[in-house]
Amino acid sequence: MAIAGAGYGAQVHLPSVLAAGGVPLAIADAGSGRASSAAAKFGARVFDSWEALLDWGQFDVLTVALPPALQHAAVSAALLQGFAVLCEKPFGHDLEQAQAMCALVEKLQGFGVVGFQFRYDPAILALREALLSGAVGRIERVDVSWMTSGRADPHRAMSFQHDGAQGGGVANAFLSHVIDYLTWLTGAPLNDVRGRSGIVHGFRPDAAGRSCQVTAEDMFDLLGKCGHAHVSASVSNCVRHGDGHFISVLGTSGSLKLSIVPPFGPNDTSLRLNDGESIHELPISYRTAPARDSRTLAAAALWTDIVAAMNGEATPCLPRFRDGLIMWEALKAAKHNAMLVV
Repeated sequence: MAIAGAGYGAQVHLPSVLAAGGVPLAIADAGSGRASSAAAKFGARVFDSWEALLDWGQFDVLTVALPPALQHAAVSAALLQGFAVLCEKPFGHDLEQAQAMCALVEKLQGFGVVGFQFRYDPAILALREALLSGAVGRIERVDVSWMTSGRADPHRAMSFQHDGAQGGGVANAFLSHVIDYLTWLTGAPLNDVRGRSGIVHGFRPDAAGRSCQVTAEDMFDLLGKCGHAHVSASVSNCVRHGDGHFISVLGTSGSLKLSIVPPFGPNDTSLRLNDGESIHELPISYRTAPARDSRTLAAAALWTDIVAAMNGEATPCLPRFRDGLIMWEALKAAKHNAMLVV
């Protein structure tokens, strides 16, 4: 495996590939120097661009962990050279790029996966298992709240995450995951979408301390329907006292509440079933010893399925490019119908 992008790619995908039994051979950045420090820990080669990495080409799978505005070019070039690709969410800058990448992988009969690793989070897997068992009957409503403090400090430096032109914003970073797992949990695409977005901190300092205007939202509220089930989601990474990630499912015969609270470890997670008579704590099973970074645990399980799929095994949870396209259809509608609050 090789990685284009030394931020999330180095923090999460490098250790995840190792945990899944793979070998990280190379990593590229765009001159930041982060690739060198990450590669030194794993003995990987270093390149100063994703183009140079593709020119080298001594790997099987390319992970594209670049800002959204750069994903389409790197994914397309990798597919045309015959590589399997894992593209991080949100799977391109917009719906049109997602459509183009999906069409290309199908035309080439290539292998493409989107990094929706929440499908492999042990708690969300336990929630899905409970839903499939009929624990709450027919799903009538799903409500999501995901509030963190990661970017609540207005003095945190400006980055692509705050730049709409580069594909920044909490809709691409957080809501994309939520839309994917909502459709996955309910078995129906998200429709009738409405939204409200907002910018909590309008200006941030750049590396030189100059004030820069933030052009990407850091809060987003969504309403819609998955099949006949009403859904809502509120996400933000700018809540100073963010309380965590919660999924509530109301059905015809009961309800489920998944709670994942800071610091987001296994001991901070619970899944409770209310069957109308009493509340039961449901078990959450971990394939391996929980990692310090919960993202690595889910991403390692995703990588295990990538290897299995490349070996011809059935992997019903694996998010393919078509799933990324389904997500983008709903996300575009949410953004188009969103009212901006500053």
